[in-house]
Amino acid sequence: MVLGASDIISELGLAIEAGMNAEDIALTIHAHPTLGEMTMEAAEKAIGYPIHKCNN
Repeated sequence: MVLGASDIISELGLAIEAGMNAEDIALTIHAHPTLGEMTMEAAEKAIGYPIHKCNN
């Protein structure tokens, strides 16, 4: 496990329990600055709407 993994796991667990899809997750307010924001970024990427992205 990496430092902060529990933040991401708990956020995704909540999303699964609530039956959320990628759009629901993307539209949810996420605390800043936290690793939980990665969940929002991944959801935005999944629906084709990333706010921040690497140019790799």
